[in-house]
Amino acid sequence: MKDMNLKTIFLLGSLALIGKATPTTNHPPVPELRSNANSVPNDTASLTARGDVGVWLDVYHSGDCNSGYEAQPVSGWVWLGQCKKLESYTYGARLGYAQGGWPRCKLKFWETDNCAGGRATAIRIPTTSDGNYNCMAAANKDGQFYLTNGAASVQFLCDEPTTAAEP
Repeated sequence: MKDMNLKTIFLLGSLALIGKATPTTNHPPVPELRSNANSVPNDTASLTARGDVGVWLDVYHSGDCNSGYEAQPVSGWVWLGQCKKLESYTYGARLGYAQGGWPRCKLKFWETDNCAGGRATAIRIPTTSDGNYNCMAAANKDGQFYLTNGAASVQFLCDEPTTAAEP
């Protein structure tokens, strides 16, 4: 009998916890989800102003991109001119498929998490005929290891506003 009462109390307590965790219809609205990028609001005017130009970037904790890429939102879209936070100790990066490449554009990797101050490397994005990109050593400058703690943020920059090149 004592075991039955204990089981009943446990069951009722569990149901009470589940009831408190169940959403109700009068809950406050869910805030807009934002990535860890310093992004503009997702409305038509902002998208038009931004030009909706960006690159997909997979980031790695190894400079040869053999460590397995980091999951979203660390790997993900980097929008033109905006700062995207990465995990510290990011040493490698690879662009997603883009036919024709990004002429006149570069990725700037920063040792700080706000794309300002500190040390940085810049990698000009090569043109590609097949749309595939090789691994970039994000922590290297002029072929030498430079960002001791790896990159903690990245910017996608172009000499002038652009879109992906035509094949």
